[in-house]
Amino acid sequence: MSIPPSRTIPILRGLADAVPAILLAAMFVCFIIQVFMRYVIDSPVGWTVEVCVIAWLWILLWGQSVSAEVRDEIRFDIIYGAVRPKVRRVFRILFSIFIVGIYAASLPDVLSYISFMKIEKTAYMKIP
Repeated sequence: MSIPPSRTIPILRGLADAVPAILLAAMFVCFIIQVFMRYVIDSPVGWTVEVCVIAWLWILLWGQSVSAEVRDEIRFDIIYGAVRPKVRRVFRILFSIFIVGIYAASLPDVLSYISFMKIEKTAYMKIP
């Protein structure tokens, strides 16, 4: 039995929105495991911290790139909204040049960090 096309998108949207919630639940479970192991058994485990960090990064990346919509963004556009379209175009051009400049200035350090991190692995789970 196939799903009608009109219902496919809401189902996919619901699944996409569920990913951060599942990751947050995994973080909570790892946190509870860590508290139990540390304070009840007196034998802390390190992998729970790594799982929490990785889950948190994926929550941020997934949430902003997949789950967030334009209406969810916070914008401070009082001046931008008050000027004419030609001035807005100048604002966009200047901001784009500014962003490209920041990326260009940070590129050598980013490449250095990437080349350093490609030989590193996480302490407990040995994930590169």
